[in-house]
Amino acid sequence: ETYFHNGIKLITHPYSRDIPHIKTLNYLMGIHLLPKLEAAGALEPLYHSGEFITETTRSNIFFVMQDQTIATPAEGILQGITRKQVIQLARKKFDVAIRDFRLDELCHIQEAFITGTNKKVMPVIGINKLMIGEGRPGPVTRILQADFEDHIQQYITQVQA
Repeated sequence: ETYFHNGIKLITHPYSRDIPHIKTLNYLMGIHLLPKLEAAGALEPLYHSGEFITETTRSNIFFVMQDQTIATPAEGILQGITRKQVIQLARKKFDVAIRDFRLDELCHIQEAFITGTNKKVMPVIGINKLMIGEGRPGPVTRILQADFEDHIQQYITQVQA
């Protein structure tokens, strides 16, 4: 609950999963990075190719740009189910760009969040030494957290009916 409320930090690491479009159980790199993550106070590594950002160990990444466009990487990632649902929800209120996201664009983001089955919509407040926004979850992230929770509750109600 603390992570959902206060946000998390990530650290970048150059790495590409062998078969990124398939969900595998190979978390060796993430495990290998645990001491580095702990030292940085980070929850997960943010993988990149040296030029383009891809994903974290177990989550997809989204960035909110200065114009409130939401960008998420297009290639070299697992096309997650939660990611798909969040994109659909986000498109109802925001412009969404599914595109390659350059590592050097990080300095231009206003907000960031990761998505995953157990992460839902989790705010990111820092990457490496970069503080995102004001160092707390931003308004777009909060809107999508609430929308995703509503989406889950609607689904549960529908299934139970």
